[in-house]
Amino acid sequence: MSSTEILIAILGFNVLIVVHELGHFLVARLSGMRVQKFSIGFGPAILKVQGKEVVYQLAAIPVGGFVQIAGMTGEKDRSEGSYLSRPLWQRGLVVFAGPAFNFILAGLLYVWLFSSFNSLSYDWERVPSTTVRQVDGPAAAAGIQAFDTIVRIDDRPVRSFKDVQKAVGAADGSPMQIEVARPADGKPHYDRKDASEIAEGLQIAVPRAPEGSRRLVVDVVPEKTGRGWKLGISPELARFGAVDFGAAVRFAGSETWSVIRTMVVFVGRALKGEEEVQVASVVKITQVGADTVSRGWEWFFNLLALLSINLGFLNLLPLPALDGGRLVFVLYEAIAGKPAPQRVEGMIHAAGMVLLMGLILVVTARDILDLF
Repeated sequence: MSSTEILIAILGFNVLIVVHELGHFLVARLSGMRVQKFSIGFGPAILKVQGKEVVYQLAAIPVGGFVQIAGMTGEKDRSEGSYLSRPLWQRGLVVFAGPAFNFILAGLLYVWLFSSFNSLSYDWERVPSTTVRQVDGPAAAAGIQAFDTIVRIDDRPVRSFKDVQKAVGAADGSPMQIEVARPADGKPHYDRKDASEIAEGLQIAVPRAPEGSRRLVVDVVPEKTGRGWKLGISPELARFGAVDFGAAVRFAGSETWSVIRTMVVFVGRALKGEEEVQVASVVKITQVGADTVSRGWEWFFNLLALLSINLGFLNLLPLPALDGGRLVFVLYEAIAGKPAPQRVEGMIHAAGMVLLMGLILVVTARDILDLF
């Protein structure tokens, strides 16, 4: 990857952060709250601009950001324009606005992609395919290659990656016999189909095994990951043809919701120990982003849309220091009829921030070491 691709990836990632913080900032200002600081990143400021009322800064640690509102972080400030002086619904709206702006940005990106490019779909249920894009771990060791199409697992036909996931879970670590179809030219092939049931006039290119593909049967032993199992494969994605603006808007909403729904299901499975949670730092995300830039703009902007939804969704998790953690206290006040002690809330969020920064540093160090 080139330095230009890396720079584009870094800029793209930071746009997502700016949009997130802009959501908090704009809704806070519209609610009459005093915004004191708008920061991209954490830690010491490396660039600072003093506005009429707000300090705008770029901080040394380019991960996340924050909007500092009077009375929001452990202060007992109930003066006019402070966070605590505003109605409960406005406080909740300010907190929710950051993730909401990320979802809106993703939707806008999808509208542009679906109306301008052959866009990619991450929806494995509506657009079933079993063609493999990337291979590592047990699958690679067994001889499965990129652009192989999985036909059967243990003599049972599969039609989607959901079927593959279910088969891996059912095997519970036992050896699996996987039949694949391998294209003679080693390249991906697609079937163009009508997908008007998803969006009017939509055409879709679904990965497939071409005529003359060689059939191979390999034995794979899934690898233990936490309390689950993995083969080490990821799917080749279906591609949607460009559609008119109205169809693009409808499909963008559908695709955004589909990604959110997938994340909700993943969190539920992870809590039950059925999925392994893998955390990536800005280093790894930048590496993946630069790789998608080299593949083409549709890959890069699809990744940005996906990351934007990720950023919004993860921030809504009910954890200290995250927007979801703050919404928990807003909900508590709505139910209890009184706010939690500011000192207690401030300490909980401070502890959460320390843990979050510690996790970021550890994961970043790991991802840097993986580069060598």
